[in-house]
Amino acid sequence: MNPQPLAPRQYTTVVFDRENFDIDGCFDKTTSTFVARRSGIDRLNASAQIESPTVGTRTLLALRRNGLPDVMFAKEYPDGSGAYPLSGSCLVKATQGDEFSVVFHHTDSTIRSIESYGPWGTWFTGEFVGKPG
Repeated sequence: MNPQPLAPRQYTTVVFDRENFDIDGCFDKTTSTFVARRSGIDRLNASAQIESPTVGTRTLLALRRNGLPDVMFAKEYPDGSGAYPLSGSCLVKATQGDEFSVVFHHTDSTIRSIESYGPWGTWFTGEFVGKPG
């Protein structure tokens, strides 16, 4: 993944060029979305890595469903040293066809991009867990 440009105080959809696993083929690399193939419970996981944020920067990694806010993965205030990953995992009750994407938001004008450092830096995974109840 090439560094993805970011602007402060804006929600930016994270572009994932790699998926760690995707048993049902639900992840679309061209749109960076996970599309539920069937109704039920899905486990979604994501990580995005930034480089050396300023101390006290408010950063947020969140999940959107069909373009609307759904779940906050991570809200961190980095210490300002080195590469800093934000990651999270959640279970969602999805309806067939729901589209999930991940957005990043920050308040630090010195953060310029989301970086990739091998398979542990910036990634997205999803899996169907089962039917509810």
